[in-house]
Amino acid sequence: MPNCKKLVVALLLVLPSVLFACEKNKEIGADLHQKTSLPTNEIPEKVLKLIEQEVSGFKAQAAVTEFKNGMRYMDVEGKLPDGREIEFDLMLENEQWKVVEVQQDINPDEAPESVLAALNKSYPAFKIDRVIESNQGDGVIIYEFYSVQSNNKTVKQEVKLESGKAQILDQEWRH
Repeated sequence: MPNCKKLVVALLLVLPSVLFACEKNKEIGADLHQKTSLPTNEIPEKVLKLIEQEVSGFKAQAAVTEFKNGMRYMDVEGKLPDGREIEFDLMLENEQWKVVEVQQDINPDEAPESVLAALNKSYPAFKIDRVIESNQGDGVIIYEFYSVQSNNKTVKQEVKLESGKAQILDQEWRH
């Protein structure tokens, strides 16, 4: 028994450090909305068919649901046949799911110059830690820029690109 007590004490001392390290490594931006995991085998067949219409050969690897701006959303992450990671964001409207955006992470230098110029003009000190390119399917692309602050809080700025013109958004993009 004495060895068990020592093990428990050791675990209690080490566990907070392990949990803190795991918390620090969470995906940048994931802390901005409350999401609920959905096992991939529970993704509705209608949703998978919608995604297949967008991209053939998509393999779902993770899914979450969330309520945002009064609407129900589902994010389905996975890989394309060529290995690229991509995410489909769907919104439930009138009891029907529809794809509202297709997202992928990009390197900051892959964002168009006009988008980076708009961000830098409005937020010259913004340190880019993550960029998501979000194709709305109608010629509009939203670039989501994330920065992790010194207090570990995530800050997000969005730039809308439409017809070659970049515009800083004052509020989060809504579908």
